[in-house]
Amino acid sequence: MNAARCFRMAVLTALLGITALPALAESALSPPLLVVTEDRAPFTTLANDKPAGSHTAIVKALLETAGYQADIQILPWARSYAMAQHRPNTLIYSMARSSLRENQFIWIGELENVGRWFFRLAGNRQAMPRSVDDIRANNVTCVVQGDIGEENLHQLGFKNGRNIVLAYLRKDCLKLVLSGSVSMLLESVNGVEWELARSRLPQGMLERVMALPLTHPQPLYLAASPGSDPAMAKRLRNAWHQLEQSGELERLRHMHPPIPPVQSLTPDFGPGRTGPDR
Repeated sequence: MNAARCFRMAVLTALLGITALPALAESALSPPLLVVTEDRAPFTTLANDKPAGSHTAIVKALLETAGYQADIQILPWARSYAMAQHRPNTLIYSMARSSLRENQFIWIGELENVGRWFFRLAGNRQAMPRSVDDIRANNVTCVVQGDIGEENLHQLGFKNGRNIVLAYLRKDCLKLVLSGSVSMLLESVNGVEWELARSRLPQGMLERVMALPLTHPQPLYLAASPGSDPAMAKRLRNAWHQLEQSGELERLRHMHPPIPPVQSLTPDFGPGRTGPDR
């Protein structure tokens, strides 16, 4: 092989190596990169059978910027959470960052900071609770299994099966309140607004009771599972910084999909659950 040909081969190899870096990095991940989340409108939902919502838009842009490809699976939160706990190279969103979770995951970037409220049916004839103690003593509250709200309620002295009912999906808590099976649900304001809109129900159907008292903020994050490739996490954080600096991150936070079709109002308590234990 002459010198000129050797030079051309070296240049071609270098060029191929540069363009193939994202693919090589991705193929080196074992197990492959996986992204899991839940149906949590308006942040994540299905539009035309594809994951959509403001947080989904951010995650898709982040993956593209970092040079990764991965399917986004919308699952019940408890399943997504369990997968993120035990499967390396798994990304999960939109997960609240709390002191108990701090050392259990690799935190990539903050998506949103939302508050949570106790809600009940509007027009309820019972006296409005004046404290969390009143809610705990005289009500049953629905929350999604594995959600940060369950952790918060436990810290406030609530007990599963006594004054907490767990649902697999967020829409199921609305169904249970509407049916009278529970008296309260714990959710963000925009979460309740979207669940009512998706069910074609008036926004005044539920009323706020009180905000969930927290000693520290619990913003929603994109996180990686323990045991994930450190180089992958670093690459994602660098890409996050790029989106933040360009202003794209803030723009995507305000992207919301159209309201999906009306869903069935049949509660799903999950395996072994037939309703509240009162």
